[in-house]
This record gives sequence, C-alpha cells and structure tokens, in this order.
Amino acid sequence: MPRRPTGQIRERTDRHGVVGYGVRFRGRGYPAETIRLGRSDEGMTRAGAEHEARLIASQILAGTWSPPLKADYAQREVPTVGQLADEHYQRKIRKGLRPNSLADMKRKLEIHLLPHFGDIPVSELTSRDVEAYLDRKLAENRRIDAGLAIGEPLIDSRGRALQPLRPQTINSHLHLLSEILAHGARE
Repeated sequence: MPRRPTGQIRERTDRHGVVGYGVRFRGRGYPAETIRLGRSDEGMTRAGAEHEARLIASQILAGTWSPPLKADYAQREVPTVGQLADEHYQRKIRKGLRPNSLADMKRKLEIHLLPHFGDIPVSELTSRDVEAYLDRKLAENRRIDAGLAIGEPLIDSRGRALQPLRPQTINSHLHLLSEILAHGARE
C-alpha cells in the first residue's frame, strides 16, 4: 500500500499582492510538481487551498486523480522581456541581418530598453511601464539639455558629450519593443 500523501500548501504572492496557492505532495507515486489550486483574485483562500489539497490527496489514494489538462502555452514559464529580446536578436542574426543593423539593435537593447524592461515578465508588462520609459527618456533629455545650456555637457563612459535623443529615436526604441513582443505573442 502506498504511503499516505502529505501535501504541503505553497503560497506565492506576486508584485500586485495576488496570492497564488498550490500543493506539493511527497512520496513515491505522487506527482512531483506543484499542483495549482487557484489565486486569491479568483476567490481562493488558505482554507480553500487546504480543502482542495485534502480532496486531491483522497483522489490520489483512490487512484482516480489525474492532472488537470494544460494548453501547451500554459506549460511554459512566462518569459521576461529580456529573454524575448535575446531570442529576437538571435533570430535576426540567423536571418542574416546586416552587421550595422545588428549593432544598432544591440545598442538600443543594451543601453535603452533592457535596463528598463528587461526583468519584467511579459504577462506583467503594462502601458504604465511604457509611459514610465517615455517619462524617463524625456527627463534624461531635459537633463542633457540643461547641461548643454550652461556649458557643462554631461559626459558618457567614453568621455563624449551626451546628446538628447530625438523623438524619432525614442519611437524606434518602442517600435523594436513592439516587434519583440508581437513575435513573442505568436509563439
């Protein structure tokens, strides 16, 4: 007779304060992965999670439990913008994009987009994040303009005077971000 399953309730809180509940069982013959039970924004509570875990444990003992069906896309971990950007860049290399275009894309990614968006999971990216990026770039431009106006330009790491970004340049950053996200959504 198999060992009685003992489930451990796992709670995970995201950055918006939503708690996700899951259960993980120990013992040979029981699922090794954490079984998703629900989220607080879906009405799940700690007590509800414990109740669901007991139900699943009884089904496992009776041999009637089967894992919930998942769509292929739901089995993958949600990638970050940085991971999608790397995949996009590597895809452009494979397709034979010109070296100058690759260098331009790499500069846009490394200097501008990834420091701001890189660690954000794609599913959590909002229009507020894009607005914050625009606000940050405009504030940097005002700072650079102020330095130029008083005759004390801001200097980059290579000792060159910084120049403000043109609106077209900022738009090209957002276009690249849009291209990365659009291709990531298709996969």
